[in-house]
Amino acid sequence: MKVLLVNKFHYIHGGSETYHFALSEMLKNAGHDVVFFSMQDEKNFPCKQTEYFVPNVEYVGKQSLLKQLIAGFKFLYSFHAKKQLRKLIQKEKPDIAHVNLVHRQLTFSVIDELYKHGIPVVYTMHDYICICPNCTMLAHGQICEKCLETENFLSCLKIGCIKNSRVKSALAYLEATFLKKTKKYNKITLFIGPSKFIVEKHNRSKFSKSPVIFLRNFLPKETVYQPVVAYDGYLLFFGRLSPEKGIIILLNAIIRVDGVNLHIAGDGELRPEIEKFIESNNLANRVKLLGYQDRKSMAEIVSGCKAVVVPSEWYENCPYSIMEAQAQGKPVIGADIGGIPELIVDGKTGFVFKAFSSESLERSIRQLIECNENEYNKMSSAIVEFAKENYCHKSYSNELTNLYGSLTKTNIIE
Repeated sequence: MKVLLVNKFHYIHGGSETYHFALSEMLKNAGHDVVFFSMQDEKNFPCKQTEYFVPNVEYVGKQSLLKQLIAGFKFLYSFHAKKQLRKLIQKEKPDIAHVNLVHRQLTFSVIDELYKHGIPVVYTMHDYICICPNCTMLAHGQICEKCLETENFLSCLKIGCIKNSRVKSALAYLEATFLKKTKKYNKITLFIGPSKFIVEKHNRSKFSKSPVIFLRNFLPKETVYQPVVAYDGYLLFFGRLSPEKGIIILLNAIIRVDGVNLHIAGDGELRPEIEKFIESNNLANRVKLLGYQDRKSMAEIVSGCKAVVVPSEWYENCPYSIMEAQAQGKPVIGADIGGIPELIVDGKTGFVFKAFSSESLERSIRQLIECNENEYNKMSSAIVEFAKENYCHKSYSNELTNLYGSLTKTNIIE
């Protein structure tokens, strides 16, 4: 069949794009035709459908109030995206559409167009934007479920949780309210949640009449699954350096565990604070800031670590950082929050600690370093088997293809 993949970024921007492009390759390997719809960008990967892509719309950075308000109209509904998609549909005639990120740039105008043409739509949920205007269920750095509890989005408007901006929060509130009032989510045929946690949150909200199913993300076909052969012994954190990632909790735990080194790969707003923490606590000989790393370098860094630490303080969905580390047989020490504990069998493929607690994280680190070589190697082998079983691209391909087949026969949303 011909599958239309819709995502607002057509280059690697985050985990959703990792999934988006891996999905494309998986579908092609399964014999399907794949076409794309996205935004224009100089970083885009080559694509035959670029003439249909829409101009890049950016809502971050400083803008005048007038410009923000003008952009706000496009933020809610893009008639241009709808028109361009119509042209693409008329030319390519896809059997089904698989959507990832569309809010705010492409907008749900594209869903309307797909629905109008009777094309079933599968939507993979990479964040919580369908039930939380801030996408992350965070408000000023703290977990917030007020919009979920009240079944409206007034909290976002009142507390200004979007980038500490009243204007951006107002626009997000309007978008969320517009989508709910117009029942746009009912036009999605099927929602896929990569973690049981995100499925439960969305089902609890009753945001759509359409089914929400659990189907964990997969690793690409070229993934090499291999137990640890050798390592340099350091613990590794990699990802965005921002408060919700829990890096300060990790540093506080490292202080109390003598002889353990930590490498931190990534960049972000928290870097100056991390540098200050390292200096004031005399950790320069034990904590190494590696900065941003490309995927090739990152794979080498992961291969050299003893374990990966994921101390997140927000509702992570299905982190690729955990999946990719496990493919290399690396134990993961992860917080018991969001979808993280679904990927770790405590004591067998890693260790789960109490989120927000440096003391609990310290205990998990000690559990790891107290493993002798035989115990560590046994754990590494178990991790690889877990990864093969849970992230297999063939299993995902078979299940997704069956879903596509059932949806193209009968559109289940009236």
